[in-house]
Amino acid sequence: MQLVHSAIPVASVLFIIAELLRLPDVIKSARGRGFIDHELEEAGIDAEEVATVSTHQRG
Repeated sequence: MQLVHSAIPVASVLFIIAELLRLPDVIKSARGRGFIDHELEEAGIDAEEVATVSTHQRG
């Protein structure tokens, strides 16, 4: 039972390590063009077009 319950803290630590390893790339990306929505990029949608359309709809 202890092995089963130890999976959550171990997974949490691994997740934190993975995010810390990814942090330099995120900071580098933010200093460049800004944040890029990778989900839209993978779907083949231009994030700038989405921002333009959503701003036109608001105003």
